[in-house]
Amino acid sequence: MKKISLKNLKQDLSSWTKCAAGGEVIQVTRYSQPFVYISGAATDSPYVHVGKNVGMEIPKKITKKKVSALWLHMLEEDREN
Repeated sequence: MKKISLKNLKQDLSSWTKCAAGGEVIQVTRYSQPFVYISGAATDSPYVHVGKNVGMEIPKKITKKKVSALWLHMLEEDREN
């Protein structure tokens, strides 16, 4: 594990993130105390998307029907409870 200060991380963020993506765990310190840890994302996770088209897809509608005000009211009541 590498240890760097927050100031050094700010100065050269791209190289430190490349290092973390390569498998290294980096401890970032602030006022000589541990502040955060940086590590690469697990690429085998179903929630991590890696590739040239990341973030380029347009969100799709969940339903084709219009939602009535009654359903929105019920949803709002459910969230309040």
